[in-house]
Amino acid sequence: MTVGIGIDVVDVARMQHRLHTIEGLSNQIFTAQEQQFCEAQRQPAASYAGCFAAKEAFLKAAGIGLQKGLTFTEIEIVNHVPGPPELILHDKLKSRLEFDSGTSWLLSLARTGQLACAVVTLEQKRNII
Repeated sequence: MTVGIGIDVVDVARMQHRLHTIEGLSNQIFTAQEQQFCEAQRQPAASYAGCFAAKEAFLKAAGIGLQKGLTFTEIEIVNHVPGPPELILHDKLKSRLEFDSGTSWLLSLARTGQLACAVVTLEQKRNII
């Protein structure tokens, strides 16, 4: 059963501009693995935008914002080529969210030259008697 859904759309040009003008932004938002993946792509800004959209979509699906003490790097997007992307939680965020063992999430990413979009659904397994 779906218990949460989140969607986010990011303008690729805006992401590129911010990454080039705000010093240290990539380290504040993206893990080292995400940065390595994005920089290896033909359009790094589009990949960064997709990762950021996924992080925002997850926060929306979970019904939380980026609360005090949490960071974007606690949400990591791992791209499996081929295969679907994976969303991994780390550190404080992982321990603060009290998901039970039956909770999982699905992530879908899409992008054009101008926009990156992510949708996250939180799923809860139910035992039907």
